[in-house]
Amino acid sequence: GSGASVVLAGGKVIINASVESDTLFGLDPATGTVAWRLPGVREAWNTPVVATHGGRTELVMASFGKLFAVDPATGRELWHSATDIP
Repeated sequence: GSGASVVLAGGKVIINASVESDTLFGLDPATGTVAWRLPGVREAWNTPVVATHGGRTELVMASFGKLFAVDPATGRELWHSATDIP
C-alpha cells in the first residue's frame, strides 16, 4: 500500500499498489512498463518479503484475509492460505 517499499526481485521492480488500485505490479526495470499485474490484492499495508523456498524465489505478502506468494518474474500466484486477520 501507500507505505510499502519498492522491491527488486525476479528481474522486476515490484510495486504494492493495493491501497490505490487493489493491485500488485511487476515493472520492467529498464523501461518502467508493466510486465505483469495481480489484481485483487486488498489492504496489503506491507512490503513484499523476498524468500527462497525449494530453490524458488517467492514474494510473500499478507493481504486482507490471506497470506500468499507470487513468482516475482511472472506475477503468478504460487500459493495462498486464508487467515482470520482482517
